[in-house]
Amino acid sequence: MKHTRTVLAATASAAGILVSAAALAGSAPGTFPVSAAVQSSCTMGTINNVVFPAYNVFGAGSLTANATFQFTCTKGTTFTSVDLVAASGAVGARKMSSGASSIGYELYQPSGDGAAASCPNTATWGVGTPTGAGKGYKPNTVASRNVPTTLKVCAVIPSQGADVPAGTYIDTVTINVNYN
Repeated sequence: MKHTRTVLAATASAAGILVSAAALAGSAPGTFPVSAAVQSSCTMGTINNVVFPAYNVFGAGSLTANATFQFTCTKGTTFTSVDLVAASGAVGARKMSSGASSIGYELYQPSGDGAAASCPNTATWGVGTPTGAGKGYKPNTVASRNVPTTLKVCAVIPSQGADVPAGTYIDTVTINVNYN
């Protein structure tokens, strides 16, 4: 029993030291911020090629073709325009080339957003603030990371029948998604 009392007394004494040491300790509170910045950004998704049907040097009339492209952006991104910039030139001067020969074509804005939009071929699709023909196109939908925006490009070769040699005629078009 004597041994038990000594252990209890030693334990009680140690506990008293700990309690008195804790009673003498203090704290100095402080804070710091935790943050992350999310920048507005967009990325291109699927881009399909515009491929016209076979051009007939003995034919007449226009040829039409269309294709779609997709892009996604940070949620809440504000768009100014989507521009199409042809390597061959500006609206009204676009052409596909094969060597020194070329075939003129034009790109038009769709009737609305989405792959099912029609191609009225009335407003050319160019560059700049969307205010009419020859300018950029402003999507009606807001693209976000989970829901891509799909736009249709409408293309027209205004007339066949040019005396051009056989070959593959190409041009390169750059898509610029402009946003704030």
